[in-house]
Amino acid sequence: MRETPISIIPLLPFNRQQALRIVSKADKFRSQCLIKSKDGVINAKSVLGLMSLRPGEHRLSCNGADEEQAHETLLELLSDMISEK
Repeated sequence: MRETPISIIPLLPFNRQQALRIVSKADKFRSQCLIKSKDGVINAKSVLGLMSLRPGEHRLSCNGADEEQAHETLLELLSDMISEK
């Protein structure tokens, strides 16, 4: 399992297009991709889950056969989204 703290506060709350962008990337992997916070755990393959995230401390966790690739791809996407903002 790979888990990394992420700073996504500038993006929150995610709008529908941002959430769909993340879900479409996460869906390409067999691994389970989660965003964890003190409020709970959100599946990164869930549009509604992503849109419900609120500011705070978050960690990206990927677990499965292609976890390394999934983790790096999602970190890169989130970084790109922050720089686009």
